Amino acid sequence: MKKTVIRNKRKKLRLIDKELQLKYISLLICMVLLTSVVFSAITLYTVSIASKVTGEPLFGHIIPLIFIAIVACIAVTVYSGLLTSHRFMGPLYRLKKSIDELVKGSYGGKISFRENDMKFRLAQVYNELSSALQQRVHDDIAFIDSIKDKVRAIGSEVSGSASKSLKEIELQLDTFKKQKSYYLEQ
Repeated sequence: MKKTVIRNKRKKLRLIDKELQLKYISLLICMVLLTSVVFSAITLYTVSIASKVTGEPLFGHIIPLIFIAIVACIAVTVYSGLLTSHRFMGPLYRLKKSIDELVKGSYGGKISFRENDMKFRLAQVYNELSSALQQRVHDDIAFIDSIKDKVRAIGSEVSGSASKSLKEIELQLDTFKKQKSYYLEQ
């Protein structure tokens, strides 16, 4: 029985699930733009009142600053959105790949996530499921061995065509056991 721990070695910030991550980042950008527009409107209103009180035109100085602030907020939002989405998409991607392997019959292997990734209970549930399936395969193999022992015992007591049929059953059980054992070796 081979137990492996599948480690995630992602180092680069990249789009893992492009559609979902871009939706998330777009939502963040919309929130930043909305708050920027509200902030800009309040700032411009305050500047217009200050301009009326002081008699000096302040709009020429404040508009480029507001534009720079909005662009800087969007840049920080895109980077932090990518970083944050990467921290939850990475584990989900790893989990999906591990489930795909599980569906193919590879029961050995536990998954773990990077230290800064969002910790999902799903990894623990996956590891429990993988272990349970692995245990079931071991139980099936033990059951096959006990049936084979009974078939051999009966085969030694009978002769003729019944003995031949029992040997065929034993061969079928051996084949089935090899198939089950194959999953444990992956």
